[in-house]
Amino acid sequence: MSVYQCAIRACANEVTLAGEVCDLCWEFRRHQLDVLPALYLAGHDELVPGNSAGGIDHVRLSRTLTTTPMSLVVYDVLEAATAKVAGWAYYVAGRANVDYGGLSRLSAGRAFREGVAILVGHDTVLATGRFAGAYVVDLYVTYCRLRSLTGALSDHRLDRPCPTCDATSVVVRHAGEYAVCLTCGGTWSEAEIRAIITRGTERAS
Repeated sequence: MSVYQCAIRACANEVTLAGEVCDLCWEFRRHQLDVLPALYLAGHDELVPGNSAGGIDHVRLSRTLTTTPMSLVVYDVLEAATAKVAGWAYYVAGRANVDYGGLSRLSAGRAFREGVAILVGHDTVLATGRFAGAYVVDLYVTYCRLRSLTGALSDHRLDRPCPTCDATSVVVRHAGEYAVCLTCGGTWSEAEIRAIITRGTERAS
């Protein structure tokens, strides 16, 4: 039987189909969904300096809504995030037979928030389908790009030994997107990083 590498960057776990994700990365999507609305709103606050939306439902994306110079990089990330979440929410809502207003009826921010809620409640309809891998990859890319807007996490050393060589030289990079051991060169996805930290905490307790 052929084996392939998990589709998530830096994850070395094996899967049986090309483009699929491992069980660990599939489960990690729950954390991403939990924090996406807050990341989206925090990212919007970076769009125009000093201009807060006052809540995610009030976020509207338009290049013509303000005369104040905006960051086009931030705008593009927010626009792509809205489109990705809304697209998957439409698909999942159809499969789960639930209503979703989407971008045609809602502001960008509310469409994003309600889209995330649809995914939280019903994305298990994708678990055994052929789109599970593509869904998790899209979600992960959206999560990473939104988090990068806030600059909340810089490169830092992980206070855990390397699972491969046991050296204490594992550095988390790209706003937590992956980790690399500076001694042996091993790499791990964020889902794996969190599993390493959890195991270390359990051993210490």
